[in-house]
Amino acid sequence: MRGTITIPISDVNRFGEQLCRWIRKETYGMVLQSNQYSYENVVTESLKRFELLACTGSVEIISPNQLHFEALRNATKKGDWLFGFLGYDLKNHIIPMALSSPIFFLLFPKLFTQ
Repeated sequence: MRGTITIPISDVNRFGEQLCRWIRKETYGMVLQSNQYSYENVVTESLKRFELLACTGSVEIISPNQLHFEALRNATKKGDWLFGFLGYDLKNHIIPMALSSPIFFLLFPKLFTQ
């Protein structure tokens, strides 16, 4: 079930640490903390209001083997929150490498959102 909880917090750092410990028990989860970053140049005012964001669970997992940007574009059309990461190797789909060197293979997915 998807939901939103807004909680006034006196000690954001302590609450963030507690939230991280709790979320470790979940299969999917993420805690994002702004560290009181100054958003003076951010166009979207809605980003300024969050000191701490957390998600847990998954409604849908997007981790395609190909057509990564098309899958991401389709997911963003839903107008919902996406939490995840873009893998470093995804750069190879944007900037073709002159030399492909198989030095490191960490086997992270190229795209993962929840």
